[in-house]
Amino acid sequence: MRGRKKATKAFELGRYQRTIDFYKKRLASNPNDGVANFYVAESYRLSNRIKEAVHYYQKAGGKGIDSDSVKFFTPNPWKPMAGMMKPVSNWNTW
Repeated sequence: MRGRKKATKAFELGRYQRTIDFYKKRLASNPNDGVANFYVAESYRLSNRIKEAVHYYQKAGGKGIDSDSVKFFTPNPWKPMAGMMKPVSNWNTW
């Protein structure tokens, strides 16, 4: 628990690599720890490493974690295709 307080403090101070290192050690023994996954994901996102964050957001959640935040920052794989999914209204005019 003492280490978790240090990791939380490091996160609050913007020391994201320290936070990642701590929680990754925790994830080695419990890969489905939703809180640890959340802090790793947030640390990656806040340090502009979005691609690395995706995997951890998918496993994030649990007590004390806002599920809306997880959903908001979890990338939607269909979003880049949203413009392509619109119906073609002038198909016959070609």
